[in-house]
Amino acid sequence: MLFRALALLILSVNLFGCVSQPQAPIKFDSSTFEKEEKRIGIVMSAVPQPNLSLPGAECLLCIAVASAANSGLSSYVETLSNKEVAELKQVLADRLKEQSKDFVLINGSINVSELPKVKSELPNAAKRNFSKFAQQHKVEQLLVVDIQRLGAIRSYASYIPTSDPMAHIVGEAYIVDIKTNTYAWFMPIDIKKSSEGMWQEPPEYPGLTNAYYQLIDNLRDSLIAPFSS
Repeated sequence: MLFRALALLILSVNLFGCVSQPQAPIKFDSSTFEKEEKRIGIVMSAVPQPNLSLPGAECLLCIAVASAANSGLSSYVETLSNKEVAELKQVLADRLKEQSKDFVLINGSINVSELPKVKSELPNAAKRNFSKFAQQHKVEQLLVVDIQRLGAIRSYASYIPTSDPMAHIVGEAYIVDIKTNTYAWFMPIDIKKSSEGMWQEPPEYPGLTNAYYQLIDNLRDSLIAPFSS
């Protein structure tokens, strides 16, 4: 358990050390969406298993101390379900069906990082090429939900905690216009929710558990809100 936590934290440090400029949010244009008759593909990344992130504990000794101090909490977070997050693809499909949109629910999951990289001078151009979905599924737009982190987060300064644990979800949701490979809508996902009351109630941490599932509800509401009638 300790060695796995160490590996995750070291990987996080390496990844965040070379992050490119993030895509700015793009507001959903409901009037255009209602008028367009484009066929939409709905796809989702493989939902990660919940885990506990401890950002700020960066040196090896700090990581070891923070991981040991939170070992019970970390083990519990890993038992939380990600089923409700995985069901969001079907939730979106149901919403588009209510609006009589032409869509296809794409089986399996998408790994955006494995798609070919592209460079474009167009505004809001996607950094990956999604054209293969047009060929495979005969769609003109792709609705993507890419959940990259799920579980809980507790910040540290070296080996000293600077926050209580909070439920945490990170990812992106967007619509790509396949013809231009540009975003028609883009919603960054980086949301947190604290426990209501005490969080230090092992072994089941009810306050943090409630915050986790409430956060998933909040994410679902945020995803379907643009497509509401």
